[in-house]
Amino acid sequence: MKIITTLLFTVIALGTAFGEEIKMPKVPETIKNEIKKSARAKYPENYEMQLFHYENNTEAWQTIQLLKGSLISQSDSETEKVINGEMRQIFLNAEKKWPKSYEMQLFQIKNQIEAFMKMEGVQ
Repeated sequence: MKIITTLLFTVIALGTAFGEEIKMPKVPETIKNEIKKSARAKYPENYEMQLFHYENNTEAWQTIQLLKGSLISQSDSETEKVINGEMRQIFLNAEKKWPKSYEMQLFQIKNQIEAFMKMEGVQ
């Protein structure tokens, strides 16, 4: 699992896998508007920072969606059910703690997955 997760993070960060581009999930307009509103409120007179905030949070939202799809599977295996439950909880905790910041959610998710893997002796 360590190799798969490390590879997944690397692939997402680079945006390519074996020469093939990763198709990032389409960001819904409601999410885009929510991020824009947050950027404008946080940096009311700094358009450069608004754009920076918008781009980082949009990309973070997309990465979270990719991770959810890759790390939470539908399985009948008892071991995978436990892992899936842990992964779901990691995502839920990040959403609760950082409801308006996908960038911070992603930061917390990555850290929690890494810690989970170390505790389970995978890394």
